[in-house]
Amino acid sequence: MRALITKSLPKAVRAFSADAKTSVVVNGQGLWAKYNHHLVANPLITKGITAGAIAFVADIICQTAFTTDEETKKKPFLDRVDWKRTFNFTILNTVFMSTSAHYWYGFLSTKIAGDTMIAAVKRVAFDQLLFAPAIISTLFTGNMLLKGDADLATILEKLKNDLPSTLLYNY
Repeated sequence: MRALITKSLPKAVRAFSADAKTSVVVNGQGLWAKYNHHLVANPLITKGITAGAIAFVADIICQTAFTTDEETKKKPFLDRVDWKRTFNFTILNTVFMSTSAHYWYGFLSTKIAGDTMIAAVKRVAFDQLLFAPAIISTLFTGNMLLKGDADLATILEKLKNDLPSTLLYNY
């Protein structure tokens, strides 16, 4: 029955799960279909915009919902946000993180191919042991450069003090 239904649909409105055992009809003009189209047609731009939007919202949530400072809690919502911090975080994720992740995960999937548990464990191990320390160090450095308070000594001090605990939280 699935084959009969999906064969009569144009390719633009057919979508199959990864194992091809199930299928769903997707509105070819729907938002999700357009997003997936842009992921294929313009992957870096689409991933950059997505990463930037997520970073923007996440940073605002962090600054407003998880503040421990009583003075900050009393301020109106929009006054609780350090907009320069949010801008810097958004830019770093839009331009740098999305591009780095795109190429890194593409590299990993070609060098450690397969869908076995062993392949997945290898990809995660390489990701966490190589990419995580490098990307977190670069994000710390990039953020300090964007804030304007970065000299080599300050950057090295930040990495010495914060990188180990950040990596532990990451793991």
